[in-house]
Amino acid sequence: MFRLKICLLALTLIFAFGCSPNPKFNTDIPKEKEVETPKRLDSKNLYIKVGIFRQIQSINISSKTKLKLFSRGKKIKLNQKSLKIDLKGEKFVFEKTPFAEKDLLITSKSPISVNGKEFHGKIALRTSNGKMNVVNRVEIQDYL
Repeated sequence: MFRLKICLLALTLIFAFGCSPNPKFNTDIPKEKEVETPKRLDSKNLYIKVGIFRQIQSINISSKTKLKLFSRGKKIKLNQKSLKIDLKGEKFVFEKTPFAEKDLLITSKSPISVNGKEFHGKIALRTSNGKMNVVNRVEIQDYL
């Protein structure tokens, strides 16, 4: 019985002191110089790259408006709303014209359909080990 009273007393003390609030800390610390944060994240040149196809040999691309094809930053004139790009070795082939570059960029004013699936943003094509990888480059504000 004595042990029971001791245990109850110990539990009461633990409970009483364990539930007490933490001591207050000094909050009179001087504030550091505040940094101005932008009101809106500027989405220019902030892209998310999403892999959509990997290790393929050819691709069909179309859009409701004319497509623009870029190679090494130079625009290749297109008057088409659809095109097929094949891969021969490490070179892209479009309308029987091979491109030595390993990267191509395709843009349009409207969404771009890649092998029947529609994507917003730009489509980047890259070669790797004789296969083509397709990446959707979309602005972060459009992605979110």
